[in-house]
Parts: sequence; C-alpha cells; structure tokens
Amino acid sequence: MTKQINLMVASMLMYSSIVNGATQIDINATSISHTVSPLIQGQGLVYSEEADVIYADGTMAQLFQDVGAGFLRWPGGTVATMYHWNDLTGVGWIDKWDPNYNSSNDSDPSAYMDLDEYIALSQAADTEPMLGINMSSGIEWDREAEALQEAKDMISYCIAQGFDVKYFYLDNETYHHGNGYNKDKDNDGEAWTPQLYAEQINIYAAAIKSLVPDAVLIANWTDKVRTNTADYTTIINVAGDNIDYIDVHWYWKWGVSTWDAWKAKTPMENETEWYDGGTFIEEMQFFDSLTTSLGKPHIKLAALEWNIAPGDHNTNPEHTPFKTALMASEMQMQFIQGGLDLGAMWTTQWQNSSTAEFQFLVNSDDGYAPSPMAHVFELYKYSLNGHVVSTSSTDGQIMATTVIKGDKAYVYVLSKRDNSENAEFSISGYDILSVESAKRFTDPGDVVNIGLWNNASNGNYMATILANTLTMVEFNVEPVIPENLINNGDFESGLSNWTTWNNPTTSNSDAFAGSASAKFIDKGSINQVVNVLPSTTYTLSAFMKSSDSSQRLVLGVNDGVSNEGLASVDSYDTSYTFKHLTFTTDANTTSVKVYAWQPPSNNASAFIDEIKLKPFNVSIENGDFEQGLSSWNTWNSVNIDSLQAFNGANALQLDGNASANQFIVVKPNTSYTVSAYAKVEDSNNAKVVFGVKDGVTNSTIDKVDIYDSSYTKQQITFTTGATTDTLKIYYWRPQAGQQASYLDDVKIVENF
Repeated sequence: MTKQINLMVASMLMYSSIVNGATQIDINATSISHTVSPLIQGQGLVYSEEADVIYADGTMAQLFQDVGAGFLRWPGGTVATMYHWNDLTGVGWIDKWDPNYNSSNDSDPSAYMDLDEYIALSQAADTEPMLGINMSSGIEWDREAEALQEAKDMISYCIAQGFDVKYFYLDNETYHHGNGYNKDKDNDGEAWTPQLYAEQINIYAAAIKSLVPDAVLIANWTDKVRTNTADYTTIINVAGDNIDYIDVHWYWKWGVSTWDAWKAKTPMENETEWYDGGTFIEEMQFFDSLTTSLGKPHIKLAALEWNIAPGDHNTNPEHTPFKTALMASEMQMQFIQGGLDLGAMWTTQWQNSSTAEFQFLVNSDDGYAPSPMAHVFELYKYSLNGHVVSTSSTDGQIMATTVIKGDKAYVYVLSKRDNSENAEFSISGYDILSVESAKRFTDPGDVVNIGLWNNASNGNYMATILANTLTMVEFNVEPVIPENLINNGDFESGLSNWTTWNNPTTSNSDAFAGSASAKFIDKGSINQVVNVLPSTTYTLSAFMKSSDSSQRLVLGVNDGVSNEGLASVDSYDTSYTFKHLTFTTDANTTSVKVYAWQPPSNNASAFIDEIKLKPFNVSIENGDFEQGLSSWNTWNSVNIDSLQAFNGANALQLDGNASANQFIVVKPNTSYTVSAYAKVEDSNNAKVVFGVKDGVTNSTIDKVDIYDSSYTKQQITFTTGATTDTLKIYYWRPQAGQQASYLDDVKIVENF
C-alpha cells in the first residue's frame, strides 16, 4: 500500500511539474489587429504546363476549394511576359512575336490550359479570376499599339463570356535580368527601368479601366524593398494612382535554404544570398511605411509567388517534403499575422515533382495527389475571413497565432523545437465552452486528430505539442460582454482615458450620478478609442445637458482608423436627459472613436455623464442588485439590503418616499414583458409602484400597484410604438409611503 501511495504521489508531482513547465499560449481576444483576407491562399498556374488530363475529372477543382484557394493566377509568371491569349503555343518561354519563332515546336492544345479552360476551372473551383497582362512583347518587338489592343480584346472577351475579372497583374519581373524585355532579342540595347515600367502601367491602366472601372491593378517589382526604395519611389510617384498592390516574389533563402537554417532562427526572415531583410511581417510594415510616406497608403503589398527556394534540401536524402511544407507553413503563418491581402504559392504542379526544386500543391509523380503543403493550407483555410487577435507564446521556438471567427477560436501553434512540450491555452475576452476539434500536421505530412485535457488547478485547456509540428485547436467560444466598453465613462477619475480638445474639465457639483461629470464651456471635445468586434451592433448612451437650449452637445462615434463618422445624436436639453444611438460595425472594423463635442456655443456650458458603450442587447443591467446600485438612477433614500433579498445576496430598498429607475434601449414595434419581485414592509402603509415609461416622452406605458408584504412576481407585457426605442423602468414609492419597500430580480424578455 505504501508503494502505491508513493507511486501516486510521484505521479501527481510529475503532472504538476509538466503543467507548471508548460508553454503558455496567452490570447487577448479583445485586441483585434485585422481580418484574414480570403485571397491569402491563392495558387499559381503556368498555362504551358497545365495539361487537360490533370483537370479533367474535377478533382483539382475540388482540391482548390478544400485548401481555400481564393484565386488562381493565370497564365503564370515569366510566361505572362511572352504569351498571347488568342494565339497560344504551349511553349511558355518563347515569344511567338519573335520573328525567329519556330511554330513546329508548338504543343498540342491538350497539353496546355487556354483562357476558356481557365475560365471553366475558376468557375468549378469557385475562385476569384486573376489575369496577367503582357506588356513586354509590345515594347520588345515594337508592336506597342497591337499589344495594348490584345490586352483590351482579352478583357472584352471575358466580359462577353460572363467571366467577371477584376484582378489584373501587370507583367512579371521586368526588373529581373533575362526576363521579357531584358532579353533584348532585337539587340537594340534597351532595358526596363522603373520609370518605363510606371509609364506603361499608366497606359495599360487607362485601357483596362475603360472596360472594368473597378479593376484591381497589381504591379510587380523586386522583393528587396529596403535596398530598392529609389525604384519604388519612382514607380509610386509616377503611377501610384493606378496601382492597388505591388507584388513581390518571396522565395526564402534562394540557393541556401536548409532545414537547419530554418530551425536556427525564429521567426524566419526574408533572407537570400543577396538580401538580408526582416521577418515577413516586418517587410510588410516597412512597405506600408514607405507607401504612406509617399502619400499613397492605399497601395498594399502582395506576394503572387512565394515558396521555400531551392537549396541543399533538394538533394539531401534526409530532407522530406514534410520538412519543406513545415518550413513553408511559417511563411503562411507570418502572412496571416502580418495582414497580407493577396498571396499565391508558386505553383500548383510541375513535371517530375519528386525531383523538382520546389514543393507544389500536388505531386505529379503520385497521380497528382495532394502534397504535404496542401494539408497545411487545409488547416489555415479555417482562418480565412476571421479576425487575428493578440497571441503570445512563452517559448521562443514555439510560434502561435489566433483567429476569432464567429463563435470559434482557431489557435495555430508551430513548434520548431526538437522535443515535445505541453502548451496551456488562456484567453481573455471570451469564454472557452469546449473543444470542437484539434488537429496536428506531422511527419510524413499527415493531419491527425489529437486530444486535449484540462489543467486541474485552473481548468485551462492543455495540449501536447510534438517536436516539429503544426497544431490547430478549434475552440467553441462566446464573448464576455462587459457592462461598459468605455473606460472612466462616469468621470470619477477625472478625464483619465480621454483625449481632450480646448480644455474641458470635470464638474464635481453638477453630476448626473456619482460625484463628477465632464464639463465644456463655449466649445471643446473629449474622445476615446475603443476596441470592438466587426459585424456587431452596439449602443452608445449618456446623460447630457446644456445651459442654453439653443446650443447643442453632440455624442457620436467614428471609425477608429479612418475617423469616418458612423452615428451621432444631439442634445439641446437643459436638464440631464438620456441620449443614445445604435450602430453596426462593418466586417473590417475593429475599433471606434467615441466622442462628445460642444461646437462653438456663445459661452454656454454643457455637461455629459455616464457614457456607456456596449453590444446591443435588450436587458436590464444589474437587475439582481448583486452589484449594489450600479446602473440604477436613484432619488431620495435608496439602499441595498442584504437581509431581504428574494434571490442572491441583495435587494433594492426604498426607504419611504423614494424612487429608482433605469433607461434601456429597445426595438420599436416589439412585444416585451418586464418582470420583478417586489414587496412592502407594511401592506397597510401605502403602495409602491413598478412601471414602464417611454424613455423620451416620459409617458407611462403601463404600471402595477403593489401592496403585498411578501414577495410576489409582477409582470407588465406591452408592445413598443413605431418610434419607441428607449424605455424607463422605474420603482417608486409615493409621498404617502412610509417604512421600506423592496425590489429584486428585474428582467425584460422579448415575446416571440
């Protein structure tokens, strides 16, 4: 028996040691940075390599859906500088406009993908079309007008076919030696420059937008942004108004990419033999700073070609496709974290995949079966259109990111360690209800289901993170709704948390509730930026008044980033009046600016108090009085009684002639029932009234008189009017009332 006890104690100590030493994955779900673009997992095509047989049975179209491919890029990279959509040859790297072109080398049409086949594939895969525009051939062979017309004809053809194309990428790697115009086949010594490329962008942009006014235009220049800012400056200054994105091609550590090099640095950086950049997140931030400094912040970065570049792993027998996919999974994780809008891995497939220099989406040597990288995309697909929130890991070799999507939280954990670790998940702003699923991408490239357990001391979920794996945990969650998203909306801490203009102050003698309010004289404002959830309806409310009924005080809300106005309400009242507004955030809004503003007002004074912002929810706050008198407005002697509660610990007490009320926001033309439990101390000593009034007109909707000396349930059912959006719930003892009366469990429900 002693031996069994010792073993049990040892087991408990070992478990405690494992838990205490776990990597902490801390998630702040209230700190939203951006929405994951649905076009971040695009896939590349190379028209001359896409034989009909590969796509004939629909399997590939389904795979594109399974991996969340938002778009398919056609006709490819370098081939876009030489192809002619209406005269394809299947010979991707030779231009048919070259006078020395030999047509005997043309491929059979079944060996390549023409525009009609691309249209059919895009429709079957439900992907956004993206077409390349050949600008090189016209300049190289002195056929510029013909080349421009060719591009317009292609777009007109798509329109005639009902193929809705909005995304166009403008040539490919014109900056790169040995590409397109730089081949200089006509030996005239000319070469592309940033100036020439920008001028051509303007010419082609005008032509494209004459047919597709809302076209999204994607330029392309070197990925070595930091060392080529002069080139970028020229392109943006000359053609920035016609550019939506600039595409860079990120091939990690070209020629020197190895498993050991990837493991040696976390996070990985944009490094090649010729360039030493920052992390991919830092590269995106640098680009955004550059375009902003040039007055074109609308131009964003895209990566229409990315992959792990060739390295010794191509010949190293110990290196596997799984390892390449895990390396690439970090690139995609950084793209998600950094807010990349457009991304496409190069490329979908290639001949002799097993010995090729890159990993592709499918393996041509295995019947075009999905590669390990396809399984990585399948996991990241869950993140699309979700909201990236702040996530940290206490282990420097374990990366984590979290995406909130409706009632789901997807947590991605990438381990670059050579040993297994336990991870403990904690989340603020949401409650974790359960684990929907947990999946691990592991050697040799499979996705397997795993289990989680709970930390016995705090209930947090835990998982084993195996060495060199990517794990995705899908939690079922619900938001924790605070009473008020505004900090210091009652001004009891002065003007802390508020940004001010024109020296507003606080008043300690004219507060609606508590001991302070915000005060303006003649003109002024206060504002506060608050994190919110996208696609969510909120109510902003406050009590407001002005010393002059001809002068207004404004309560409003703007977008937290663009400062675009969302909603506002004016107050001209000379006594404190409840004002509110309701607004709905759009899919990309993660913060709002709440403000109170007094325009120039002929030296009038204005006051505001009890500013509240909360998700729209028809409810009575603190209806059980467990938080004292919070959210209730009181008059005369109103207290909290801990001996007379109907439920819980507290009830509201009116001592003789007194009242308490609360304003709530409701929907017009809607049936509600308000209920409560109430009693009077002496049934022979006057009634107490429980009722509902219109929150604006103060007219009584309905009420009940209560004489009972023991708790009885009181209910009022009514329908709001066409313009009623505010109610005043009140509890009042008339002047004749003496001794105490009590109220508890006040609720409102919508009747369906």
